[in-house]
Amino acid sequence: MAYKHFESESDRFWSKVKTGSENDCWEWQASLSSGYGRFQYPSGEERAHRVAWKLSNNSDIPDGKIILHLCNNRRCCNPKHLKCSTRSENIRMAYRDGLKTHVEGKPSRFYEGEIWLIRRLHNAGFHKETIGAMFKCSRQQVHYLINNTPNILRT
Repeated sequence: MAYKHFESESDRFWSKVKTGSENDCWEWQASLSSGYGRFQYPSGEERAHRVAWKLSNNSDIPDGKIILHLCNNRRCCNPKHLKCSTRSENIRMAYRDGLKTHVEGKPSRFYEGEIWLIRRLHNAGFHKETIGAMFKCSRQQVHYLINNTPNILRT
């Protein structure tokens, strides 16, 4: 089998991305791991969206930062859909977009039906303190549940 020769690692990387208009998701067309594109280097591998960000910004990812998808498409490599940010912002965005409902490794003490009921009671005019007493939790926990904030699940 003949291997295609590329002038650079950048050319080899972008040959594996199906590009479109500047606002479209540019999806990774090669191997995946947990839904994320996986780019092989001679010395190892890296997630494709991270490589796309680094190539487009001509920069390494700063310590303590991650590259998140603004489009929520794990295969997307469009630099306009990628943002250098923090893990906490990534988690906040996942909750906001409904992609996350609990903290991994920590089971929620509330069932989805209970959360639905808490929100209905609040919308019907019940005070957070009253709802908290009904569900044996604090007013702050009720607030977190109503607003889909991750801190509720740390009890």
